[in-house]
Amino acid sequence: MKKIKYILSVRKDFGGRLCEIRKRRGISQEELATELGYKTGGSVSNIESGRAPIDTPALAKIAEVLGVDLHWLITGKQSPSMDPLLDKLHEALERFAPYLGDEITRLFQEKIRLTEERKLLSVQPAEDKAVRLELLDKDISRIQGYINETIANLDWIQDPFGKGNSTKKPDFVNQNKT
Repeated sequence: MKKIKYILSVRKDFGGRLCEIRKRRGISQEELATELGYKTGGSVSNIESGRAPIDTPALAKIAEVLGVDLHWLITGKQSPSMDPLLDKLHEALERFAPYLGDEITRLFQEKIRLTEERKLLSVQPAEDKAVRLELLDKDISRIQGYINETIANLDWIQDPFGKGNSTKKPDFVNQNKT
């Protein structure tokens, strides 16, 4: 009886990890089912809930599709073979973080400059003001997008392995399969 409870517990933990990472990646049960060669999303639902077994090739395919370590997917623990690589990655990310802080400062300064220019322009005569205001608004919006992206990158650097609330990998991390 203990063995059956353990197997069910492992399946539910696995299913929870599968569901969580699938949702973080923005992949529906139907999309994952298609990638795995299943007919419906119900198959993935059954795997996530622990109602259906899963074979080794499907496990490997899930890890590949979702871009996660197979050992983590099965056990919930980081693969010991990844330790040296992850240490180097974390070290590099820590070195990179201060540059993002500098970039955020530069972007905020640029946004402030553009906003001040917009304020000055808004009180000027109406000659070509509308066109220039539109361009400034686009520049301010673009800079705000860079600020948001840079902050997201900084947040991800602080939690690169998704242990916290960071759900989006920054653009500099390749998320796509090739």
